Amino acid sequence: MSLLIAEYANWVVAPNGAVMAPMEPAIAVQTFTPTASTSTAPFNVATKFVAVMADSAAYRILFGTDPVVSASTGWRVAPTMQPQFFGVSGSATRIAAISTA
Repeated sequence: MSLLIAEYANWVVAPNGAVMAPMEPAIAVQTFTPTASTSTAPFNVATKFVAVMADSAAYRILFGTDPVVSASTGWRVAPTMQPQFFGVSGSATRIAAISTA
């Protein structure tokens, strides 16, 4: 059970504007397995948005400079391996996560 967080600075847009995707390679990738409210390392100063994916358990996540999340707060990330994208504001931001499995 783990979360994958990929950090990005730019989107790629198709010429017709119909498709947008994050510009690879990612600036940084963090994988971690929270057991209690655990925080990631601070994001890179160039990071403008993150892709968050859960592999086999649901999690609650919360963004902030020193976030603490509980089983009833924050965003719920389902174990679908489909990325959920969130805008962030640079290097002071972290994600706190807790398993809700």
